[in-house]
Amino acid sequence: MAHLSAVDRDYLQKLREKNILADVDAHLLNQKDGVIMIACSDGDQMPDVFKKQSELILDQCENPRIHVLALNGGALVVPNDSPLNQEINNAEVLLKNLEGAIELKKIHTLILYAHAPCGAAGLFNLDVNSVIEALVKSKEIIKQRFTGLKVACFFHVDWGDHKRTYFISASKWKNYNL
Repeated sequence: MAHLSAVDRDYLQKLREKNILADVDAHLLNQKDGVIMIACSDGDQMPDVFKKQSELILDQCENPRIHVLALNGGALVVPNDSPLNQEINNAEVLLKNLEGAIELKKIHTLILYAHAPCGAAGLFNLDVNSVIEALVKSKEIIKQRFTGLKVACFFHVDWGDHKRTYFISASKWKNYNL
């Protein structure tokens, strides 16, 4: 199991201080019909990610409907130029499955998850900044392809002694990275 590097840990702390990584406010996201969740399939993190998402949806949806699409790297594979797509274009596989989920489940809210540390990202030496950049880029790609879909970015961090899920505002992220 991977651990946060000191550099990534300090960077994440700075993002917390700047409120780039913000507390998740579930009522700001319409989850009454359920959510589609694109996440990394990391078995060390998925149980906590799914538990948190289940807690977030309960205020709006009596019987939680969470339709999970998970591949190694999750949302990080959406950009065609992602290094995670070197051997196979997982982007098209994931986006085709998203299209099917929208049609089959009639769910129009998507949550993109990325996390740190991420083993799939680590295979390509992607730091936390690169992971968040890919997450935000994934949101832009999906919003262009699926009009009318509400998309939010969540970032899960395994701090070592505890795990926590944060919301990332794409606009705040872009302004921070100017």
